[in-house]
Amino acid sequence: MMDLSQRIDSWKNIAKYVNRDVTTCMKWAKTYGLPVYRIDANSKRSRIFAFKSEIDEWFISKAKKIKIP
Repeated sequence: MMDLSQRIDSWKNIAKYVNRDVTTCMKWAKTYGLPVYRIDANSKRSRIFAFKSEIDEWFISKAKKIKIP
């Protein structure tokens, strides 16, 4: 079970955590699979939340795919 103290509520707070705009985070979630959750998965108006550890792991997995010359 996830540690609830690591939960980030709202797009605004998720964006603040990753130091990006809300619209960028929404795009990343839709296009690239940024791990965010909705209380009601069937409603676009449902509350959003994420876990810091999952976001950190997502960034690490994306960074590993980048080839640096």
